[in-house]
Amino acid sequence: MVASQRFPEIFDGIVAGNPGFNLPKAAVAQAWDSQAFARAATETDIFGNPYLPTSFSFADLGLVAGAVTAQCDKLDGLEDQIIDNLPACTFDPAVLECAGEKNESCLSSEQVTALKDVFGGARNSLGEEIYSDWPYDTSIGTVDWRVWKLGFPAAEGEAKINNSLNVTLGGSSLPYIFMSPPDDIAGTGQENGGYIFDFDFDGDAPRIFATSGIFTESSMDFMSAASTDLRAFSRRGGKLIVYHGNSDPVFSVNDTIDWYRSLLRNSGGYAFKFVRLFQVPGMAHCSGGNATNEFEALTAIVDWVEHGRAPRQIIAGAAGNTPWPDRERPLCPYPTQTRYLGEGDIDDAANFACVLPNCFDVKAGKFFKHHF
Repeated sequence: MVASQRFPEIFDGIVAGNPGFNLPKAAVAQAWDSQAFARAATETDIFGNPYLPTSFSFADLGLVAGAVTAQCDKLDGLEDQIIDNLPACTFDPAVLECAGEKNESCLSSEQVTALKDVFGGARNSLGEEIYSDWPYDTSIGTVDWRVWKLGFPAAEGEAKINNSLNVTLGGSSLPYIFMSPPDDIAGTGQENGGYIFDFDFDGDAPRIFATSGIFTESSMDFMSAASTDLRAFSRRGGKLIVYHGNSDPVFSVNDTIDWYRSLLRNSGGYAFKFVRLFQVPGMAHCSGGNATNEFEALTAIVDWVEHGRAPRQIIAGAAGNTPWPDRERPLCPYPTQTRYLGEGDIDDAANFACVLPNCFDVKAGKFFKHHF
């Protein structure tokens, strides 16, 4: 995405998968998420920091994933463990809050608040948005989601150390790479965790926009690829395919959607002729999750660049570790969504189409205007 904006002469075609194009903001959000989940932690680690794996058990996250799926799966007209109509999913974790004592069938008030804070997106004390909000999707209960947000509990007899990527990766990159000037920390597990849990969203977060001394560019100036000015790339015939997993736990698909909507709006819709966004329901960061996440985006960009065939859909298969390893589905260019045509095997992509949501009768399984 940086190349398409700043060096448009380098590539004729680009595939950008699960892009972290607002990387400094997403790094701040890693601290936000960790602090939100910390308030639901029931134990501390060996350094005295909140021990995030105790914030939600595997069963707790499975409960949330099941409730999201039960409410939102059917919104596309087919109950198949895939949420294709994501914009219509307005899940509220408060429906799972325990009326009394915490048990396996409900969440504590602290857990409900943590989910609301995390999925609502990072903000400062004035309520101003720092990073995007997130959609509730089906794969919140998978290890591919948990590894970023919470990490995994230590085996019996082993030391309790926070091992989520938001703490280990975020705790080392946020102070050294994204702050201006960089903060000098020891880099140990104690220092990384302490930095993340003490990060100040009023005083520290604005430093991703700051310059200082020899650091003449802020991290946002240097790293952000959120520009919607792709005129030079378009003029020389460049083509760009962006795909993003709806269950990505480190870069929010909502941020990518907001960027793409701005791109379309600022170009009067023309950008659809050379940039297309494909959402992957259930996919975590670049792979994983309960999703049809095996697909050939490179083949699609070659066909577009070399043969002029714009991708109307990309056929995707399910990885072997999903509940339905033989499933195939079309991935659809935004704003179209996948819809079952009403007949045939639901694991066969031929029985689905990419449609504009208001042009399809999900009950009858028929188009009443047109499809893409």
